[in-house]
Amino acid sequence: LPDRLRKRTVVGVWCATALLGCLAVMIVSAVGLNLPGVRQIFAASNSANLFGRLIGFTLSVGFVEEFVKSIPVLWVAYRLQPGARLATSMYLGALSGLAFGATEALVYSVRYAAEHESYQMTYGTYLIVQVLRFVSLPLLHAVWSATLGYFIGLAASRRPGARGILVVGLTLVSVLHGAYNTVSYHWGGLAVAFLSLTLFVSYVRRAQQVVPIVNAPMETA
Repeated sequence: LPDRLRKRTVVGVWCATALLGCLAVMIVSAVGLNLPGVRQIFAASNSANLFGRLIGFTLSVGFVEEFVKSIPVLWVAYRLQPGARLATSMYLGALSGLAFGATEALVYSVRYAAEHESYQMTYGTYLIVQVLRFVSLPLLHAVWSATLGYFIGLAASRRPGARGILVVGLTLVSVLHGAYNTVSYHWGGLAVAFLSLTLFVSYVRRAQQVVPIVNAPMETA
């Protein structure tokens, strides 16, 4: 179980991601679409090539959104008392992911409603995308952010090598996020979601066991 947190800490993480985080993603996306070099990376998400779409979605969506969601978690995790449970940073990650997913769902909901009203989207399609946006995708965002929260907790508990741990965690969830976006239009999306959930569950089970291992003194030759 996570450590007991102050209400203002929980509310702060939620609001920081829901408001500032989503705004930051929109700004980065708008700027990225107009910067030479970066524009090509963003455009790759529309490539006809599967690998090209994976690279585009991983860098322009996965990395950007997961990095933004991790900022409030990093801020709190590095200020927790020494010995804080790893589950605490995972809980904060899940909270940040839910906040982002819920806010994103509201934004897309307005867009979907407008498309449905203008007959650009059938009622069946409208119903499906709304259910995905309000139910499935916020949970997936929470799973990815909680998984990254695991690596943030490790980095916070073992300062030497912390940057490497954070890079591994951010790379992992960015690729998972990008892969889901790449194949979300067919059953491949379900497979990526299942893999994401499986990894999350495995990290939860190993959370408290792995801290003593990474904090153990290194043997010298």
